[in-house]
Parts: sequence; structure tokens; C-alpha cells
Amino acid sequence: MTFQHMLCYLDGSRFVIPNGDCYDQGILKRTGKSLRLYRHSLKKKLFKPTTLTKEQIYQSAPSGHPHDSWIDLVDYWYGKGQRYSDCGKEARALQNHVHTSGAKSYANIRASFEERNNREPSVLEMFRSTHQKKDGTFVKDTVTEDFLDDADANVQTEIDIYSNTKPRVQIENEAFNKLMYGGRNPQSSRWLWIWCETK
Repeated sequence: MTFQHMLCYLDGSRFVIPNGDCYDQGILKRTGKSLRLYRHSLKKKLFKPTTLTKEQIYQSAPSGHPHDSWIDLVDYWYGKGQRYSDCGKEARALQNHVHTSGAKSYANIRASFEERNNREPSVLEMFRSTHQKKDGTFVKDTVTEDFLDDADANVQTEIDIYSNTKPRVQIENEAFNKLMYGGRNPQSSRWLWIWCETK
């Protein structure tokens, strides 16, 4: 029996939880989040690679935490975890567009747009609504405003040429893809982690 199955079994033996994979997945998701938060608090409190040696950090295992597990966690922070952290920092430094939608999901932003306009938004309209501040300005030190100006110019040119044959949403989608991805299909962010693994 795996650790995950044991968790589901223990929770099911203490609480009235219906049988089913969706309930087991919910337990695992909640437990996984709590475990990540716990590990984060340990790292913040005890992992000080600039002031302590690796051996000193090994000896600073928190009370109640198995020593072998602590050593594995410290090794992860020094190895694979550090590579992921460096990759994330590198990726964030390369970002030249910053979204301003806060905690509101893209799905909710899209639904609000559809309610207001009685149609689906184009990719360009979604980009504008998630990268523009409420006062109409953009985040400083980004190229978002220039990007949108170029996209609007491309859209207007295409509308002048294809005004009767292409819907505006299609024209805006094509203009966005042309400027953002050079006409190629966008790559998923999961490739970042594959790239990190190969570094």
C-alpha cells in the first residue's frame, strides 16, 4: 500500500467520506498542499546555506521530524530544488509581460467579458484585459503597451484589407499569434521544467 493510499484509508477510517477516486484525489490534493506549506516553512526557518554548512543544516532537523527524511529534504534543496528555483528565477527575469488580473481566474475574466459583450473574446482582448491596470495603464518596465499598439496597428491593417471576409475576432487572434509567437503555435510552460531537468 502506497503512502497516498494509506492517507486515504486513515482519513476514511476517522471520518465519514464516501468511496470514490474523486474523494481520494481531494484528500491527496489537500494533504499535498499542507505538506508543501510545511516544507516551505521548514526551508524558510532552517535552510540557511549562506551562513551554515550542509552538515550543520543536517544536524538542525526539527523535533519530531525523522532524521533520514530531513537529510533527503536538505539534499533536495541543495540539488534538484535549487535547479528548479534557478530556472524559475531565470524565467521570471525573461518575462516582459506581467498580468494584472490578481487572483481572478482567466475563466472568470472570460465569463465576465462574454456577459458584457454577448460573445467570446479574442486572444488579444483577453491579453489586454489581463495585462492592463484598471486605470488603463501598464506595468512599468514591460513591453506590453508597445506590443498592444503593434497588435492594434496590425488588426487595423487587416480589417482594411479583409473587412468583409474575416470576422474581427479571427483577425485579432491572427495578429496576436503573429506578434507573440511569430506565427508558430505557442509552447506549453511544462517545457520549462523539461529544460530544467536537462540542464
